[in-house]
Amino acid sequence: MKIGNKTIAVADCETDPFVHGEFPEPFIWGYYDGELYREFSSTLDFLAFVFDQSVIVYAHNGGRFDWHFLIGFIPPETAVKVINGRLVSFKIGRAEFRDSYSILPVALSKYKKDEFDYNLMNRDNRHIPENMAKIREYLHSDCLNLFDFVTRFIANYGLHLTQASAAMAIWSDMTGRAPPHDIDGVIYREFSAYYYGGRCECRRVGEHFGAFEGADINSAYPDAMLRRHPIGLEYHAVDPGAWWGLDDNTRGAAFLVVVGPARGVFPSRVKGQTLEFPDDGGERQFFVTGWEVLAAVETGLFDGYRIDSVICFDELTDFSLYVNYFYNLRKIAREKGDKAEDIFCKLFLNSLYGKFSSNPERYEKFRVVDSGFELEGESEYSFCSEFGDNYLVSRFLGPDEQRYYNVATSASITGYVRAKLFRAIHASTGFLYCDTDSIFAESLGGLEYGTGLGTWERLGRYDYAAFGGRKLYCLRGVDGDYKVRSKGARLTAADLIAIARGDVVTYYADAPTFSAKSAPRFITRKIKRKTD
Repeated sequence: MKIGNKTIAVADCETDPFVHGEFPEPFIWGYYDGELYREFSSTLDFLAFVFDQSVIVYAHNGGRFDWHFLIGFIPPETAVKVINGRLVSFKIGRAEFRDSYSILPVALSKYKKDEFDYNLMNRDNRHIPENMAKIREYLHSDCLNLFDFVTRFIANYGLHLTQASAAMAIWSDMTGRAPPHDIDGVIYREFSAYYYGGRCECRRVGEHFGAFEGADINSAYPDAMLRRHPIGLEYHAVDPGAWWGLDDNTRGAAFLVVVGPARGVFPSRVKGQTLEFPDDGGERQFFVTGWEVLAAVETGLFDGYRIDSVICFDELTDFSLYVNYFYNLRKIAREKGDKAEDIFCKLFLNSLYGKFSSNPERYEKFRVVDSGFELEGESEYSFCSEFGDNYLVSRFLGPDEQRYYNVATSASITGYVRAKLFRAIHASTGFLYCDTDSIFAESLGGLEYGTGLGTWERLGRYDYAAFGGRKLYCLRGVDGDYKVRSKGARLTAADLIAIARGDVVTYYADAPTFSAKSAPRFITRKIKRKTD
């Protein structure tokens, strides 16, 4: 595939199997550009082949794995794109290397991947010709699958570094309007206090026996984006009493400071970071969206509050053109069994809203420098990590390099979803747990079930639940199968039950953690029950 004078290609490497404490090394590389497939027995041979080619080579999760084997070959004075420790893009010679996970943040297996016995990768096994033939077949298949996945995305949606930037560009093209530009971050500093993530709450830590049920919202954020939200950068104060007379959408998309007893309705940041929903009756000041206040009013929990201030934006917009396009396209893809397009549409539906809240003050520019580079004195760069015999250094973006959008857009969209989830919590009996768009309780009430945007879908019925804290639980379905959730660690149902009972489970990650900003390391975590 050609984009201008650039060839699009993919690469993958096979390594020793993952064993905690043993860093893997690649023993074979595969390369495919749509016409030519080549294999290389060493990293150096692979680099020598692509070095002088005008090519963009993608590896899936390369930014957290494959490309780290190339770090020592990146020459000094090379600019490197790093996002959250992930190597997104860099060049060696004429070749550019990109991480396809940045545009397609799903496991390749979600699209297409062969089953494989990774024990064949052991040094003692892979030298057997029959085993090596299977490894080469598996590598070849991965390269072909990744090439198809990546090139279909690029052909349909353009050449972008990240999924979020692709979503913003497509929304802009669809609507014919440029993304908002919050010059100097004025809007960000004023309204970031109203921007929170999803509601994740573990109400009842421990083991529970009985009858439970779960449900989640179909496309919660895309559904929220069908409402009108702030988009322009002009805003004005509204008399608190006048807020009640505004139409529902304008009231919802407003930003309020309210004071009153904590009843579990409104979000609050603990120590400026952890999101909590206090329910101790103590008087607090809350920075919330109108959507959340409307939910409190509807559930009879706003009595005793006062509204101290209200801000409304002059211009609101909905994202129905964008949402309906990808929602309908996804339905067609599913009917046709087009897994790739199904994944693309799901990603676009869920990636746009967050881009509006980008905080460029956290963004850095990176480059590789010679190990003799002077970091003291006048240098604006700071040391990050060793890159082979060189260093990776970084600096924060200067004011003229920063690009803010409109954090109020994201704040309003996420506020709508939290309000919807709270209504479900309030209508439930024996509430156990919720996370962004899902809820588990002894009994759920008042939910509209269906398949359309914003309707609820039943997750299942359960006879046992074990909660160790947020994103740390398992539920046993009435069919005997377990639903397991353990963010940051691959835990079994038995592990999660032990944690819920108060035991401490030690987790050893088999795969090392790679980050451009630090040396590779193996994670060992002692996981114990948490209390909200």
